[in-house]
Parts: sequence; C-alpha cells; structure tokens
Amino acid sequence: AHHVNRTFSATSGTTYTLTIYAKAAERSILVIAFATQFPANSFANFNLLTRAITAGGGLVSSSVTSMGNGWYRCSITSTASSTATATIVHYLNNGSSILYTGDGISGIYIWGTQLEASSTPSPYTPTQATSVTRASDAVSRVLGDEFNPSEGRVGVERDVAISPSHTKPY
Repeated sequence: AHHVNRTFSATSGTTYTLTIYAKAAERSILVIAFATQFPANSFANFNLLTRAITAGGGLVSSSVTSMGNGWYRCSITSTASSTATATIVHYLNNGSSILYTGDGISGIYIWGTQLEASSTPSPYTPTQATSVTRASDAVSRVLGDEFNPSEGRVGVERDVAISPSHTKPY
C-alpha cells in the first residue's frame, strides 16, 4: 500500500491541523488528507522538490515550510463537519496518481506526524499513548527593535534540526 492512515475522535465545528515532516527520496509528492468527517476534498498534494501545493477545496489552509537539508513541514487545516471517528491519511503519489503498482523500494522520508485542534501548525510536540496539551511559547528576553507596536507583531527565529537517519515507512 502507498498510504498510512490513523483514526481520531473529531468534534463537529472544531478546526484541526495535520502536519507531517517529509523529505523526497525516490518519490517526491506527498498527499495528506482528512479522509472522513470533513468536507469533501480536504487534501493537499505537496511536491517536495518544487514546494508546489495543489490543495482541494475542503481545506481552510495548507502550507509547506523548508526546515533545511531537504526536509519540509507540510500542513493542512480543515474544520470537522461531524462528531465521529475521523480518518487522516498520507499517500505517496508517483507523479500522476496515488493508485499505481509500486516497485517495493521507492518512497519518501517522513517524520513527526502531528494532529492538533488548532487553526495553525505549532512546533512538533512528542506524544505516545495519550494526547498532550502543549504549553505556550514564551519570549524569554526583553523585546527591542524586533517589536513594532504599529504592526502588532514580533519577529522570532527558531532553529529546528531533523535527523536525516529516519527510515522510509513505505
């Protein structure tokens, strides 16, 4: 199979963000989707070589962010349309379809899949058997020129390292 799926308990009207860290290998297109309990076409195709996104109409948003060394954080956001067990899926695409005969060796690297009740992706938070409530990010020094009160925003840089030694699950 060219996909991995997981279920979770969705609540109608709640906005969820699904994030996956990915790196191209023999394949370069990752598709991530809310497959059930969400509006039709709640998916996006991410080209890990060009950073192009082709998103379905059921999404609130989608994004791809370079994390360095060929790794990308791919995220989709959608709002649940019913309260029930929902399914999230990520697929491989061979350049033209998710339905194809595989060769047993071609894939992509993935790491750190994260689902959260949020309208934006947050930094990766490790979890195991149960949900985790993430603490808020805090600025730990006095702000200077990086704060512009007329724009109401703060510039913050953060380094993220992802090990290239993760194996392909496909």
